[in-house]
Amino acid sequence: MKDSKPTKQLFDSHILPKIKRAQKLARRQRKLIGYPLMSYKSLENKLDGIQSGFYLWAGISQSSKTMNMANLCFELLEKNENLYIVYYSIDDDFNTIYYRMLARESQIPINDVMLIERYISKMEEAGLSTRETITKWYSSCENRVKEKMKRVLVFDSNDTIYIEEMIKKTQEIHNQVAERNSDNQLINSNLVVLIDNFHLLEFKDEKKSGYSEKVKVTEMSHLVKNGLANHFDIPVMATAELRKLNHVGIPDLDALKESVALRYDANVVFLIHNDTVSKLGETTLYWYRKRDGTIDLATNWTHALMGSSVDDQMKAVEQAKESGKFMPIILLLVAKNKLSGFEGKIFYALDAKKATLYEIPNDLQMELRKIQIQFFSEGEKEIRKR
Repeated sequence: MKDSKPTKQLFDSHILPKIKRAQKLARRQRKLIGYPLMSYKSLENKLDGIQSGFYLWAGISQSSKTMNMANLCFELLEKNENLYIVYYSIDDDFNTIYYRMLARESQIPINDVMLIERYISKMEEAGLSTRETITKWYSSCENRVKEKMKRVLVFDSNDTIYIEEMIKKTQEIHNQVAERNSDNQLINSNLVVLIDNFHLLEFKDEKKSGYSEKVKVTEMSHLVKNGLANHFDIPVMATAELRKLNHVGIPDLDALKESVALRYDANVVFLIHNDTVSKLGETTLYWYRKRDGTIDLATNWTHALMGSSVDDQMKAVEQAKESGKFMPIILLLVAKNKLSGFEGKIFYALDAKKATLYEIPNDLQMELRKIQIQFFSEGEKEIRKR
């Protein structure tokens, strides 16, 4: 019987170089395995940085999964000067992404950065600022966004919706930005890929384009993981839709749409829950900014109204929501994590008008964990039993 062990030649040519690279990586002088983040320190610590792998951001429609993923992208960009982001957006066009970046940079609401002259007139009429001040600030923010977009390479559905073309484009960019040693061995890919929305990806191959939805999702999932994340040794992040099953509570991994392949292929699964969307505003998961600029919970604000009647309290809360004082709290549930092991909840303060999320301070994180958020509606439980 022939020896089934690898030959010395195969070991020397194929296995040994990988061992040597792994040994070098383990001896790097770094605080984190992956890329650090600018202000999302809780997430950075729990994930040991953003490592190479397939990350899935899943949520129901309008749960802010794209905003979550995009803000993490900007956090990476601001903290890692040699990093490039390739952003394949099938859901939103280029202008939408550009205006979000400008709103985040300027902290001027999205609808106002889209019509800055209207905003200038409004601010001047209210005596809050002058044309010169706003124009100077707006122009400086435009220039900063322009500079950032040299490292955030945005391709929308007008460019491509096909995974094959995305892999080819990623290869071209990777060849330009990857860092290699004198022996042409890869040291750092310097690249992160974002895909929004995974379920809108298509195959250019005519045979594959005719697959059933379940087979298509399965094949696409394998290709995103193996053809992008593993092949280029980079973080690849994609948003994904959850199945709609009368859902009002926190989602679970079973709610991933169409195929279990996504659940198993993803190294990390973030489940996004926005209680204000799931429960149509009938929730206490809101935040507000105090006069000193710090974040606090809406429930702490309402405690000050305890001397008022219930009707007066409800009226005050509704007015705070309508005026924009109260804004949604987003729950990021790390439901699967094969990269660092952490699984649990992290809460974020969403300011949708300014396309920005802020990591809620640790003391308030503890308070939020005490709030009971219904896991599933009773109707959904019954559907799952049947």
